[in-house]
Amino acid sequence: MMKILRLLMLLLLTSTIAFAQQKKNVTKIHFDKEKWVEYIEGNMPLVISVPHGGRVTIDTLPIRDCKDAITGVDGGTIELAKAIQDYFKKTYNVVPHIIISHIARKHVDQNREFENGAVCGYEKNEKPWHTFHNWVDSALNLATANGKRAMYIDLHGHGHKNQRLEIGYNITWGELNKILNGTFNNDQKYHSIRNLLKQENGLELKEMLFGDNAFGTLLVNNGIASTPSKQDLVPQKGEAFFSGGDNTRRFTGQKYPNVFGLQIECDRTARSETKRYDTAKSIAEAIVQYMDMYAKTQIKSLKK
Repeated sequence: MMKILRLLMLLLLTSTIAFAQQKKNVTKIHFDKEKWVEYIEGNMPLVISVPHGGRVTIDTLPIRDCKDAITGVDGGTIELAKAIQDYFKKTYNVVPHIIISHIARKHVDQNREFENGAVCGYEKNEKPWHTFHNWVDSALNLATANGKRAMYIDLHGHGHKNQRLEIGYNITWGELNKILNGTFNNDQKYHSIRNLLKQENGLELKEMLFGDNAFGTLLVNNGIASTPSKQDLVPQKGEAFFSGGDNTRRFTGQKYPNVFGLQIECDRTARSETKRYDTAKSIAEAIVQYMDMYAKTQIKSLKK
């Protein structure tokens, strides 16, 4: 009888430990009341925001109608962000923080400040904007706890002719050319990896954009065309190029001294259902290499 009781207690203890371990690995997902914004809480110093992938429209909310208001959807970016998350979890057993706006861009542009047309003055549309940005702020604070460096990525989609990823550091096409030919004054310009260059002696902006360990170069090495990179230095004159927006400027600025980052604009092919896994893998592996070098992480060592 005692042997049976001991066996039952052992089985109960084993089940409790297994459940605790399983619970520990459960990813926390947060929504606001209306489910306009989603926050997938991560456990690594990487924050990805998806501002323009939402399609939820609400009859009671105004449509943004101010001058130059853009209302298009970056189709497939939500699915791509979740594919990146899934790849990290399956390959490295870590999860990035991901903040997703599900509300349509025609109500609120999550990559604009209020004074720059985020809600076009409509107070009813402000709540999801605040929720989205507050959760990015919370995620970055978690990611940089105890002085850690964190990487921030704002994920978008473009409809340009060239099927390649466009990496935005808040550096324009003209400025990229000046950096390339050595006529750019780095001290007079904000860019989204400025915090990193301040902390890491010996890093040069030109090398970070066009060198062997530039993020674009790592992407190309992992099988996905990207600019700027060593292989595709600068878009040709007349070719469309997105250089970064308000989110990268906001979340890699002085308020977040341990954060560096960039905007990724993905072409239609990269976002397509047939190519999504390959794109997610290429982006994730480039992030691992980049963060292990510049955020002093050791993610590569976690590979299963």
